Amino acid sequence: HKNIDAIVLGLTLDGQARKAQAQAFVDKHTVSFDNLIAEPPSVMAFYTRRTARRWVGTPTFLVYAPDGKLAAQQVGAVEPQVITTFMRGYAQP
Repeated sequence: HKNIDAIVLGLTLDGQARKAQAQAFVDKHTVSFDNLIAEPPSVMAFYTRRTARRWVGTPTFLVYAPDGKLAAQQVGAVEPQVITTFMRGYAQP
């Protein structure tokens, strides 16, 4: 879906203090999408503002519809096929 009908962003909660370790992880696992680094308190506040729920932990997925509205949220691992199937509901005809 990359560059066709979806944008994927990774977010590491390691903060600036562990930026080098976060970059090493991305490099080791050849992550194919952009990754941002943030401090845990700011991510927790963002999550709560967007979802009206308490932050639980990682991994956490937020899926936005093409109009920018939050369409789904999931705490815990999600198989890529589940997200792909979900996205079909928003596909352009």
